[in-house]
Amino acid sequence: MPDRDAKKLVSIAQQHLPQEKVKDFILHLDKDIGGTTENSWMKEVLMAARLIVDPPPLAAPFYLWAAFYTLVVAHILLVIGIVISFFLLPFLAPWYIALPVMVFIWFFSTTKVECKLTNLENVLRRRLGLRRIGGFVGHYFLKPARWALTRLSQWEWRRNRRKA
Repeated sequence: MPDRDAKKLVSIAQQHLPQEKVKDFILHLDKDIGGTTENSWMKEVLMAARLIVDPPPLAAPFYLWAAFYTLVVAHILLVIGIVISFFLLPFLAPWYIALPVMVFIWFFSTTKVECKLTNLENVLRRRLGLRRIGGFVGHYFLKPARWALTRLSQWEWRRNRRKA
């Protein structure tokens, strides 16, 4: 019974409001009226209407999560391998091979280049309901390093303050 009334409520809202406002209207009704009323029927109708306009995301299949984590690990290994090869090339290859390869690595490491693996990760993230990342190195290397340095400096500051 509440489902039928909820569908009717949503269709009336769609008739009288622009499409982009219907979801906000129903969510606002559920929050303000459904959250405060003592009427259980009204709560059920508004909750059902909210689920019609804002359904919960479906659980992503296991294979998408497996593909996502496999891609991230492979990408991390690739980045680490490139960094290591940059420093090992001068010792393992002749200069006329090492220099152009190192310039190539330096160029692609320091410029904003569209990475196909990052694009693929963002596609998987969208399907999994995760937020998009701007850059792989920034997200998985620089951001955690900044966070760790901030925490370390705060810890050092507190430790030094206790000694004083």
